[in-house]
Amino acid sequence: MKGKATIKDVAELAGVSATTVSYVLNQNEKQTISEETKARVYDAVKQLKYIPNYAARIMKNNESRCVGIVINQSLDHRRYGTIVAGILEALELENYCAIICSRRRREGQYSGYLEDCFRHHLEGLIYICSANITPSEEEVKVITANQIPLVVFDSQNQEVPYETVDIDYYNGAVNVLRTMITPEMKRLFYLRPSRRNKREEICEQAVQDVMSEHPEITCQVLCETSKEEYWRNIEHQQGITGLYSNNYYDFLIRSNDKFHNLTKQDGILASWAQWLPIIYDMTQEYGIQAKLGAFAELREEGWGKQQVVYGKYHNYQVGKLCVKLLMDVIHGDTDVRRKPVHKLLNMEIRILNG
Repeated sequence: MKGKATIKDVAELAGVSATTVSYVLNQNEKQTISEETKARVYDAVKQLKYIPNYAARIMKNNESRCVGIVINQSLDHRRYGTIVAGILEALELENYCAIICSRRRREGQYSGYLEDCFRHHLEGLIYICSANITPSEEEVKVITANQIPLVVFDSQNQEVPYETVDIDYYNGAVNVLRTMITPEMKRLFYLRPSRRNKREEICEQAVQDVMSEHPEITCQVLCETSKEEYWRNIEHQQGITGLYSNNYYDFLIRSNDKFHNLTKQDGILASWAQWLPIIYDMTQEYGIQAKLGAFAELREEGWGKQQVVYGKYHNYQVGKLCVKLLMDVIHGDTDVRRKPVHKLLNMEIRILNG
């Protein structure tokens, strides 16, 4: 055969029509095609080394079978890398692929991810919030006007016109703290970031509500003295790591006289799990005995005999759920007006050395 194989060549070799070949390769579920016929088509494709014209398919069917993942966090971060891994596996099972998009505005009219959406004919978007920052009002207008299927994770806002998946931070924080508290506890330190967002407000409210039930416990809140973003930017610019961790350890050492009289029944509770290994190192260096807790997921090894309580997010399942909601919108009846679906996921409470 001269030149590149065409769909007509595949149809002739398989003994079917070109339309049937198209149905098989596009996995058209509305058509009933026998497994024997599908096998003949796939054998012909393999023999002829046929490569479908995906560009033509997109223009004809307005389908790219590709979605955008909007994320401004490093995939080296355990939480976000696991969420994206769950998204990619679920998309593969749906015969979809994905491209990573950024919120940063480029030279075009729209934000980077909307430019990508139009340029690559993306069929939908999964938007992973950072610090609970959601699509802007202007972006939502564009998304709504163009009927772009959208699922947003970690917005902590269900009064929106698109699907959402959120973590129940309030009840998770309440349950972590109640698990740490015993009748013998007298003192508790709550360490929170300087960052103010919906998650931090929710977790701090949970701490206040639980502690109001225990007036016998002295609770002291410690806020980091410098912003994480400052040190992360320096790390990025200089291509090094560990500056933020070292700075936080220095902050703890400057405050460590506050922890000296803690007993093993008292507690140190962190809003961020990434702080807990740093806190653990301080307790080991200065012989501080206290329970440790965090409102986020952490690695389960390396804690010696110290009791640790934390909330597990199940990030992989979060990614898969985002895809399920997105597929429901993509394949749903666009002529039927429907209310957006909002999913609230529980944190699983884990106890180490308990």
